[in-house]
Amino acid sequence: MESVIQCKKVKDKEFIITHVSGFISTLFENKDLIGEDFFKLFSKLDNYILKKIAKSLEYGKTIHIFGYSSYFEKYLDIFVLPDKNSCWLTFSDMTKLIQKTTNVNKAKFFQDIELELLSSFLDPENLIDVYSSIATGILKIPEVEGVGIYQISKNEIKKLYETSTNFLNSEIKHDLIQVYRLKKYRIFNKFGKSYLVYPILHTDFVGELILIASFTSNVFDEYMLEFLRELEVAISITSDRLKLRNEIAQKNKHLEMVIEDILKVMSKLVELRDPYTAGHQKNVAKLSVEIGKELGFDNEELKILRYAALVHDIGKIGVPLEILVKPSSLSVLELNLIREHPRIGYELLSNLIPPFEKISKIVFQHHERCDGSGYPLALNCQEILLESKIIAVADTVDAMMSHRPYRPSLGFEKALEEIKINKGIKYDEMVVDACINVFEKDFKF
Repeated sequence: MESVIQCKKVKDKEFIITHVSGFISTLFENKDLIGEDFFKLFSKLDNYILKKIAKSLEYGKTIHIFGYSSYFEKYLDIFVLPDKNSCWLTFSDMTKLIQKTTNVNKAKFFQDIELELLSSFLDPENLIDVYSSIATGILKIPEVEGVGIYQISKNEIKKLYETSTNFLNSEIKHDLIQVYRLKKYRIFNKFGKSYLVYPILHTDFVGELILIASFTSNVFDEYMLEFLRELEVAISITSDRLKLRNEIAQKNKHLEMVIEDILKVMSKLVELRDPYTAGHQKNVAKLSVEIGKELGFDNEELKILRYAALVHDIGKIGVPLEILVKPSSLSVLELNLIREHPRIGYELLSNLIPPFEKISKIVFQHHERCDGSGYPLALNCQEILLESKIIAVADTVDAMMSHRPYRPSLGFEKALEEIKINKGIKYDEMVVDACINVFEKDFKF
């Protein structure tokens, strides 16, 4: 909601209201505000807001104020535009937006736990270490009392990890077996507590069962279930990867395959959270490799480029899902959160060992632009890694050709037009030329 007030200066520090529109009148019980002294009328407005408005009018300078008004019990976004003998003030009620932001805090809480757990999936020695980290992470959720992770074989329950002894009794065992057979989660109440049993599916069979006990069933909401769905994917893929790792070790290709598997897991986690970008990282990787070939990259350089492109958006796991799939324009706050994803990606990937350590730096810079307009560091062209410049072009092309929640696909021609227009401005000339050459050779995603 917005409101506009116009005031006329009648004497020093006295401004009479001459025009009012919008919601402001409702804050004064629809009183006619015309002819009122602005500062007397708004005398109960928070002191820090009044001081800024007075300073703006005194010096004749436009000012922007954003803050919470305890008097009106609203978040207000205020612009003061003074003129010689009058001024305009615009008031925007941002309360609903702030409340919506508050509502995503719970989602962010689970995302923070996911970020903490992500390192557990990077290179575990065994699944027991993963189970321990998962149980510890789930225990951080308010009102959760205990966690157990189990396997079932021939109706026999095997304990994999429990946060407390004697956590599983004979009656609850029956519920575990039922979930195992039906392959569907179940919430139930017993012994004055609420329980959730969640099956971890590996392709077509239940690998593990996670049992969570709480003081209330309210904790088993959509955020918890979405969190467990993402854990399910991570555990399933990690379990499969550990089996594969043993085979790779026998063939002396352990390191490279494990890291590639990890990067695939990380890439998959991002796409599962944001269905609108499903396949995007693979497309960017495919185009980036072809551009790299045009520029004379050797096999090792192409391998690093491909891995970096596969996880270039991994940092979006730290961005609230509501923002990633928002169908309308982003607020400044939301845009700033989005722009943190290269930094988050860098932090997640910064501990990779040589020769893979360069991936984190490539990911960190993939939104930098040659004219310094990029983020997060606003680097110039000479400071940006060539691999990051390649991913920047490939990312732009695929993003413009793909459907997004806020717009339909812009098509191939628009994508090429974008990189041609900004060749030597935002995008490296050599990389743009190489990209065009790739498409002229009938490249397809």
